[in-house]
Amino acid sequence: MWERRAPLCPEHVADLVGQGFRVKVQPCSRRVFPDDAYRAAGAEVENDLSDCGLVLGVKQVPVDNLLPDRSYMFFSHTIKAQPENMPLLDACRDRNIKLFDYECLLEQSTEASRGKRLVAFGKYAGIVGFVDILQGLGQQLLASGFSTPFIHSPQCFMFGSLEEAKARVKALGEEISRDGLPEGIGPLVFAFVGGGNVTKGAQEVFECLPHRMVEPEELEDLVRHGDRHEARHMLYGTYVQQHHLVRRISDHGFDKVEYYAHPDRYEPVFHKTVAPYTSVLVNGIYWDQRFPRLITSGQLQQLAREQQDTDQGLRLRAVADVTCDIDGSVEMLTRATDMSTPFYEWDALNGRESARIGQAAAGVVMLGVDILPTALPREASKHFGDALLPLLPPLLTQDPAGVDLPAELKNARIAARGALEPNFKYIERLRAMLAAEEPESFSGPWKKVFVKGHLFDSGFINQVFDVIEKRGGDFEVGDIVVVPNLEDSRRVSQIVLSISAPSAEVLEDIDRRLHSLAEVMETAEAVIEQLPHSSHSSSAGSSPTFSSPTTETAATTPQRAGDNVTVEGTPKHVVLLGAGLVAAPLVEYLTDPSRTTRRQVTIVSQLEEEAAALAGQVPEGAARAIALGVEKEEDREALGSLIREGDVVVSLVPPPLHAGVAEHCIQAGTHLVTASYVSDAMRGLDKAAQEKGVLLLNEMGLDPGMDHMSAMKVIHEAQAQGAQVTSFRSLCGGLCSPDCLDPEDPLQYKFSWSPAGVFSAAMSPARFLQDGIVVEQDGPTKLSHAQPFQGWKSLNLEAIPNRDSLIYGDLYGIEESAQTILRGTLRYHGWCSLVHSFHELGLLEADVVQETGGTWGGLLAKLAERRGFPSAKALLEASVGAAEADKTLDALAWLGAGPNDALETPRGCAARPLDAFVQVLTQKLSLGPTDKDLVLMQHDFEFMWPDGTASGLRSSFIAAGDERHTAMARTVGVTAAIGADLVLDGVLDQRRGVVTPMSADIYEPSLRLLEDQGFVFKEDPYDLRP
Repeated sequence: MWERRAPLCPEHVADLVGQGFRVKVQPCSRRVFPDDAYRAAGAEVENDLSDCGLVLGVKQVPVDNLLPDRSYMFFSHTIKAQPENMPLLDACRDRNIKLFDYECLLEQSTEASRGKRLVAFGKYAGIVGFVDILQGLGQQLLASGFSTPFIHSPQCFMFGSLEEAKARVKALGEEISRDGLPEGIGPLVFAFVGGGNVTKGAQEVFECLPHRMVEPEELEDLVRHGDRHEARHMLYGTYVQQHHLVRRISDHGFDKVEYYAHPDRYEPVFHKTVAPYTSVLVNGIYWDQRFPRLITSGQLQQLAREQQDTDQGLRLRAVADVTCDIDGSVEMLTRATDMSTPFYEWDALNGRESARIGQAAAGVVMLGVDILPTALPREASKHFGDALLPLLPPLLTQDPAGVDLPAELKNARIAARGALEPNFKYIERLRAMLAAEEPESFSGPWKKVFVKGHLFDSGFINQVFDVIEKRGGDFEVGDIVVVPNLEDSRRVSQIVLSISAPSAEVLEDIDRRLHSLAEVMETAEAVIEQLPHSSHSSSAGSSPTFSSPTTETAATTPQRAGDNVTVEGTPKHVVLLGAGLVAAPLVEYLTDPSRTTRRQVTIVSQLEEEAAALAGQVPEGAARAIALGVEKEEDREALGSLIREGDVVVSLVPPPLHAGVAEHCIQAGTHLVTASYVSDAMRGLDKAAQEKGVLLLNEMGLDPGMDHMSAMKVIHEAQAQGAQVTSFRSLCGGLCSPDCLDPEDPLQYKFSWSPAGVFSAAMSPARFLQDGIVVEQDGPTKLSHAQPFQGWKSLNLEAIPNRDSLIYGDLYGIEESAQTILRGTLRYHGWCSLVHSFHELGLLEADVVQETGGTWGGLLAKLAERRGFPSAKALLEASVGAAEADKTLDALAWLGAGPNDALETPRGCAARPLDAFVQVLTQKLSLGPTDKDLVLMQHDFEFMWPDGTASGLRSSFIAAGDERHTAMARTVGVTAAIGADLVLDGVLDQRRGVVTPMSADIYEPSLRLLEDQGFVFKEDPYDLRP
């Protein structure tokens, strides 16, 4: 009876009508918006929807009302194969209905926000929950002998709007401020647990009351020694963070990453440090069985016994569990309530529900309404419709097949053309298992596992079934609990699976892959535990006995994503384009004999001998060489055929060629990995790739690649704890190892690739944010303003900004908070000033200079003459000063470009300065086969925390080349190989289109696998001094 919301408000209807769409609204006297309001907005109000192509609702449409050959969108509650809603799903298929579900409308546009619900009812559960618990608090206080203004606080559904509700709460607060609360009940402390929209909504209403926020550490002193007069006229609030809930058993510390990975190392402390001083608990946290509960009935019982002889008795008077997680983090919430009777009393001393409020000596009022947003139907509908409205035009103008729909809508389409969409075909398998009268017997090894998490809306269960079936296994569903999602939050479900396989080895392979899948699909928040009654040996005729999981079941050790596992059958095929320096570490990684997931690699190069030499360096049969030109028109057909044969393509060809390779991959339906930045041409292929179901994974190298992954790990961890990133500086450099440099080398540099490319990058303009000010520098300016860098003091480094740093504010999700955003390049001291001087001389120009006399002296004189100076020395003195002029001329002489040195150019008396200079540098300063290089990377972060404190963290990485490979080749090649592995192992099966490694499902397994190769980022926190 309480549902009064609508998917669209009259104003949304008016918007659609203004766009030229016809809108019909079925008449309804219960809906919060009257029919006349929709008429005034331009809608036709009538029951007959037979001429409508798209039908929107909130809840499920009765089966008898479903019209064939239409599109429907509502909360269908079918994605978990809920038995009660399968007739609705069958009707949609039988009647050729396109079924879209709000629950599956997820953000797809950016890496940082991918997977976030697009349409939901937001913070309104928190707002309503807080308003309603004030009435519950009033009843509890009255039962305890205290009359307070809270008893006159109506439930939220009794107000016509949110503003009315807030106004009443403010009036209540004014009464408290003016007249005070009775002696003997203060201080009243409201504890807010959780950092999401639910908690923010509750705090929004709390701020309407006279209040003061205190830290959890201050609560004991407040309760024992606080100002009693102030406590009668004010309420107190405290924001409880994760480190207030638990502590490490060994030393009482806290580390979030460790806690998530090893919750068994932690013990609960909320019941000791916060709960004893809390009057009202507002709970908004997600919880599952891996972690300690927020508070158990036993802990509350002990607390009630400890406090029963005090003046007030048990201080905890009310709990608003806005999550409505039955038997969840607050164990006393044993059932859901409704708006008619939203409260029940928990007898804390006896650990059970009371018959009525006031019956128990230590009673706690519990609120657990699971449809709270319906109490504010007008605002909730407005919020929901605002998010839904932009998604509707594509549905109203789509082609009959719906192929042009945005990815967000395609992924939310459960059924179309009389069948389930590929992402939802698991529903059929699940239904069959649920409908089976009894499980079949397994003749081979099998095991039983308990799986819990967001199994259906995340697509996790589909991946589980695919993993089992692709490896020749079978499964049976023994028990399943599916909990419908709240419209504004996702609820966990659980399932018991019996899994069989042809052999014990294959069974263990499946088990490892399922744990790996759970590790990397963070949105699923899945837990997999092995249950009793598993068998690893043949047991003909034995059937698994299904039982509910208990706390005694032992959890299997989680496998890390990308761990090497046994693969039965033919190795996956990697097509590698390019056979340069980076290719060798990649091929060696994928074909390493110590791996049990070796790949078959086809190496493609224009130079057959180059590809053959590389193939000859790995185990026999692991790689083959093919001579093809990626750019050659005559090789186009052969290249396309080869790409179709591959399971994944890794492109290490020059970046301008990647887009052409990607077009081949899209046409062939083969995934692609590159180590290069996403170009405009590549970005333009995103839609085509998504429609074809192809993943184009880019920027899987060092820079870009490892830089993104290491930075996003730190940023996401800090943001998850409520911090804001106020400053981000990131520097990277590929340098020659100092022991391989000539002490007299003025550049202190050796070139591992074209000097022309190095100079082009150095001369590119830069843009960055410094203390809130956008700074723009051209190439010469940034080179002349190089700054000393102290990250590795023994290396005597300097840094310059690199290209456009501002784009990383948006890419990294820090644009709103960061006052400094800078990415830059590292060089040895003196390099930048010399290159700046070379530019001033004109040595980086490509124009032909005539009549040079065939010497460097003649060329430099001509360059000076062009600029109006009598000599190169005069030119340099005027532009960079006398001291730098001398250094530059000495450097040129050392390099072999002194006044009397011959110009080695076929043009004789004519020369292109850049070509001639590159030739000198290549001869003198190329990285030789025995030279070793260094790769350096350092990120500096500054954070502002919710309590107003600031801190810093430095993430540093250094790698050295060895006798086989340069550090640059290893970091780029191995990272790209890891990208290929993630694709081949199915870790990224949910990702399609153009993707970069800025989300946790990619960077977490990648960083762990890079650590296995010795590539470790060292993270050091530091204080920020005033």
